[in-house]
Amino acid sequence: YSPGFLDFFKRDRGFKKVILFAGVDLVARKIFEEAKFDDFLCPVLEVKDGFFTGSGKPFKSLNKLEHLHEISSQLNISLERTCYVGDHPSEIPCFEAVNVPVAFNPRNGLEEYVREKNMTSIQDFRELNNILGIK
Repeated sequence: YSPGFLDFFKRDRGFKKVILFAGVDLVARKIFEEAKFDDFLCPVLEVKDGFFTGSGKPFKSLNKLEHLHEISSQLNISLERTCYVGDHPSEIPCFEAVNVPVAFNPRNGLEEYVREKNMTSIQDFRELNNILGIK
């Protein structure tokens, strides 16, 4: 895991923690369990008799913002009360939709956006304690 990830997320902090993951469910499920997240949304691979079938449930859209709205609606939490942490330029629409956008170790061109917007950027997830006002 990235620096501070488990230390920050596995603690009960009184807020919902959800993984919006473009990777496969096997990885998301492991993170969900080890870091004690409340939910996750990602593509699902079908496994039968211990083998991948080539089928599954893909994201209905590659637009993460659409999924962010879906999660927000399901949990009845407004985006004004949401912190979104991401590391890729594809997540810019999500950053722009929430009240607390945070770039984690930005790369692949996201660094320029972070500089232009004077956006919060972290290298260690424990930095979220200060950003979110957690003691």
